Amino acid sequence: MMKKGHLYLVMEKKPQMSYGCFSGLLEKGVNGLCISRQHPKSLRMKYPIPDTHILWLTTAMGDNYINPTNIGILTNFTVNFMQSNMDNSAILIDGIEYLSVYNDFNRVLKSVYYINEVAMKSGAIVIIPVTPEAFVDKNLALLEREAEVARPNH
Repeated sequence: MMKKGHLYLVMEKKPQMSYGCFSGLLEKGVNGLCISRQHPKSLRMKYPIPDTHILWLTTAMGDNYINPTNIGILTNFTVNFMQSNMDNSAILIDGIEYLSVYNDFNRVLKSVYYINEVAMKSGAIVIIPVTPEAFVDKNLALLEREAEVARPNH
């Protein structure tokens, strides 16, 4: 069970557990924000997240997208969502590896730190799926130190 005010890193190559947990929170009436590398239409077909605000993490132009180089805008949007939904929000950020390609890892880590601090204060639940092999050990350890770590049972 995920607790309010916590950031969870879910160690998985494909984010099935992450989306399952996120969907479960939405079913309980929690307001959700999904930031994903997957296109919103395909996400809605795969998972029960019909009324959830989805931002597509992409360099392509279009509606409801965010460029991965705009990590400050992504962070501010996430923080504003948590503050507008005190004690009743869940955020799924699927694409931390992608953000790390377009930004220096320290910028990504600072964003995670700030999002975690606001989650603690606002009672939000933040879920970030992570492919462990995508990060060097030091960077993965820095991410893990900031969060609760979940690993799917295989």
